[in-house]
Amino acid sequence: MIIVGDSAGGNLTAALLFHSAHPHPGVERLNLCGRLLGGAFLVSPWVTFKTTSQSMKRNVYGDYVDHDSIRRAAGLFADGMEDTYCAPLTATATSWKGIKVRHLAIVAGEFEIMVDDIIQFAENVKKYNLDAQFHVAAKETHVQMVVSRLLRLPVAESEVFFENGCIQYLINILRSIRGPKPAYGPLS
Repeated sequence: MIIVGDSAGGNLTAALLFHSAHPHPGVERLNLCGRLLGGAFLVSPWVTFKTTSQSMKRNVYGDYVDHDSIRRAAGLFADGMEDTYCAPLTATATSWKGIKVRHLAIVAGEFEIMVDDIIQFAENVKKYNLDAQFHVAAKETHVQMVVSRLLRLPVAESEVFFENGCIQYLINILRSIRGPKPAYGPLS
């Protein structure tokens, strides 16, 4: 199973991953029967309710998301109360050890107001998940791959990162089924 979430969906994906290692006392335990989730891809994940990072100031005119919309959404989401399940940036790096996922990728846009928070979150996650991938797409805004598709703009760099990550994930699955790639094989 591969889970993909963008923005608040990225937040929910992060919450599920966190719950896989640290079950929330009020939520049923995630039973994967000893297996891992196949993959998780977080696109511009909303990782904190705070609006104090440097990119919140630096990118205020480069993103369509603004401080007020973040504050309003935070007020509606969990009554604005931050904990490690609804605001994953509040979790320590050590807390991300043991999350139940095989392949993890996170992407953000350079011009997002939340990019600094996403970078910090990705660094925390990568500390104990060394195979996790993270990419900041140049000159992109919040969830640019979706915006580009909706407005019929050229393919976004973040979308290329996503597609390449999915392709690599599928290649890895095939390799695990077939064994190591032969020198003459079709998989790269």
